[in-house]
Amino acid sequence: MNIRLRFLAMAMMATPLASNVVWADYSNEHFQAEYEKMLSKQGEPGMDQYSIDTFRVNRALDKALDKEYTTFGMVSVIDDASTVYENLSNAYYAKLERMLRPEDKALLKSAQQAWNKFKEEDLKYYRLEESDDYMGGGSLSRVNIIDRIRSYHAHRLDVLHDFLLRMDDSKLHRTDNKASDLASIEKKLASEDAELNRIYQWMMKSRLQSEDDKATFRSAQRAWLKYREAELKFSQLLADKYSNGMGAQTIDAEQYKLTILSNRVKEYKRIESNMGNSK
Repeated sequence: MNIRLRFLAMAMMATPLASNVVWADYSNEHFQAEYEKMLSKQGEPGMDQYSIDTFRVNRALDKALDKEYTTFGMVSVIDDASTVYENLSNAYYAKLERMLRPEDKALLKSAQQAWNKFKEEDLKYYRLEESDDYMGGGSLSRVNIIDRIRSYHAHRLDVLHDFLLRMDDSKLHRTDNKASDLASIEKKLASEDAELNRIYQWMMKSRLQSEDDKATFRSAQRAWLKYREAELKFSQLLADKYSNGMGAQTIDAEQYKLTILSNRVKEYKRIESNMGNSK
């Protein structure tokens, strides 16, 4: 969902604010027939709950936004979606925690705490990016910021769901040549790390306007590094202790290390594009 393009299109339409009841209408039984049709069409009556959960919230949000043409309305329905995603993330976290041995729960808790801290620090930077000094602020920035919060919770739900899948050894990333696959992953890691550093240095040396702005960006990156470290410890735990003896034949932990870095590089490229085009 491209909130920026959607907002610009809707801003040109003189339509009154729709009621927030729209969200409630579309997020409950309204889509039940659509869910059933989707499941039947795909021939998967046992489709996993995650697919249904995310389908529900995304369809509800799209439908609600189709009827909301003001900043207040868009912020309201996106905030509702963010709350739904946060609640789902909490539920999936609780499910994952119940599947862990008592002595292993501390690593999951540490990863979650580190993610929460990163979310806070990263949002501070994003608010800076959307401010008058860079992207211009205004109504669009209000919408973008609330959608940013939604995206944090949506992504966290994805991660927790992936961890749950990895508790099942049939979902592990297996390999026939671990040495070769690990070498390939290490090469990609080096490339992604270099790209991350390039954009970070560009921001610090050429784009951020004050020492306070640099400190905000630096804090977000440091929080991400601590989050990554905590997350990778938990990821390694899954590979070592919850793979039913398949740990030696899997590359799950290494693959996740690349995934988490690649996601950060993707975000940095977004920053580079936006900040390169800002005033």
